[in-house]
Amino acid sequence: MMTNAELVATLQAENALLRRRVADLEQHTTYLRQLFARLTDVVMVLDSAGCCCDILSADTSLFYHPTAEFIGKTFHEVLPQSQADAFLALIREALATGQSVSVEYPLAVPAGECWFAGYVSPLDDNTVLLTTQDITERKQAESALRRRDAILEAVNRIAERLLTANDWRTHITDVLAYLGAATGAGRVYIFQNYDAPDGTLLTSQCCEWTAPGISPQIDNPMTHGLSLRNAGFTDWEELLGSNRIIVGHVRQFPPSVATFLAAQDIASLVVVPIFAGQVWWGFIGFDACYTEREWTPLEIDALRVAANILGATILRRQAENAFHSIFENALIGIFRITLDGRFLVVNPATAHILGYSSPQELIQVVPNVTRLYVDPAHRPQIIRSVLEHAGSIQVENRFYHRDGHEIIAQLNIWITRNEAGMPLYLEGFIEDITEQKRLEAEQRLNEDRL
Repeated sequence: MMTNAELVATLQAENALLRRRVADLEQHTTYLRQLFARLTDVVMVLDSAGCCCDILSADTSLFYHPTAEFIGKTFHEVLPQSQADAFLALIREALATGQSVSVEYPLAVPAGECWFAGYVSPLDDNTVLLTTQDITERKQAESALRRRDAILEAVNRIAERLLTANDWRTHITDVLAYLGAATGAGRVYIFQNYDAPDGTLLTSQCCEWTAPGISPQIDNPMTHGLSLRNAGFTDWEELLGSNRIIVGHVRQFPPSVATFLAAQDIASLVVVPIFAGQVWWGFIGFDACYTEREWTPLEIDALRVAANILGATILRRQAENAFHSIFENALIGIFRITLDGRFLVVNPATAHILGYSSPQELIQVVPNVTRLYVDPAHRPQIIRSVLEHAGSIQVENRFYHRDGHEIIAQLNIWITRNEAGMPLYLEGFIEDITEQKRLEAEQRLNEDRL
C-alpha cells in the first residue's frame, strides 16, 4: 500500500504527463487548423441531422452564408431546400454504409456562381467530415469543350450542305440555325461588303437567324448600307479587314459603338471576318442578347472554321459564276462529250457554229455527234489519238452544218479521267475555220497563177 507521499508523487507525475499530452494535442490541433486554413477546400464537421459542429476552413468566399451563420445550424436552415435534402441524404448514406460518398453541385456564393465537388466521410457513428472542393474551372473547361464540339458538329453539317450546294444562299438559313443552336447565341447574322460609287466601303446585313424571343434586325435600316468607319466602328473595319476577330461585352466598347449595339439588345458578341480567298468579303456575327456571356478560345477557334468554310463556299461560287459567264459569252465553242458521242454540255457558240439556235436544240436534235461528221470514220481516229496523248490534241475536221452545207472546224480536245485514271468524257474547244481555209485556198491559187 502506497503512502500518502507516494500517492501524491504518482498523481503529480500522471498530472504532468496529462498536461504534456494536452499540450501536444493543442499543438497538433493548432497545426491541423493551420493546415486546414491553408487549404482552398471547405472542410466541415457535421452530425447525422446535418448540423454544423465545426468549420475547418479560412476561405469564406466559398460559403453560401458567413461562417458564423453555419455553426450550430442545420443545412436546412442555411441552404436551399433541394440542396439541403441532397446533403442530408449523403450524410445518412455515409453513416449507414461506413463509406465515403461524393456529389457535384452548383451553388451561388459571394464569389459568384460556382461548381463544387463534395466528399462526405464518416468520423464515428454520429458525425461526418464534409470536404468541398471548388471545381468551377474544370466545369467551365468541360462546358467549353462541349460547346466547341457542338459547334464543330454544326460546322460538319454546314460543310455537307454548303460544299455540295449550287448556291450557298439556298441553305444559309439552316446554316445559321445550326450555328445558333450550337453556340447558344440569341442572334446569328452575315454582313456582306461592297463599294459605294464614291469608293466608300459599305456593308449590309444579308442573312439572319434569331432565337425565340429575340428581335430580328434584318429589316433595321441601320444594318444596311453601313459604313463602319463613318459609324464609329473604325477599329472594326481595320481589325476585320486584317482577318482578326472581335469579341467582348458591349459595355466595354466605345460609347458610340455600345449605343449602336445596345439598341439591338446585344450584351456580348463575337464577330468573325469572312474572306473569299484574299478578299475581305464580309463577316458573321454571334450575339448574346440581354445577358453577357464569355466566349472561350475553343469556341472562337471553332467559329473561325465555320467562317472559313463560308468563305471557301463563296469563293467557289464566285469562280463558278465567272466560269459560267465565260462559258456563255465565249466566241469560241466549248463542249463536253461522252466517249460514245453524246453531248453533255455545249455553250451557245458551239450551237451557233453548227447552225443551231441554242445548246438545248443541238443536244435534243443531235443524239450522237457522229451524225455531224462528214467522214464518220474520222471520229474513232480522233479518240484514239486523244487517248494516246497526256494533254490536248489539235485536229481539223469537216462537219455538217444544220442547213446541210459543210464547215471546216479546228478542234482542241483532251480527255478527263477519274481518280483511278479511267476516261470519263472528252472536253474541248471548237472554232469555225471555213472562211480561213477558203482564203488560204484562194491565196495558194493566186500564187500558183503567178
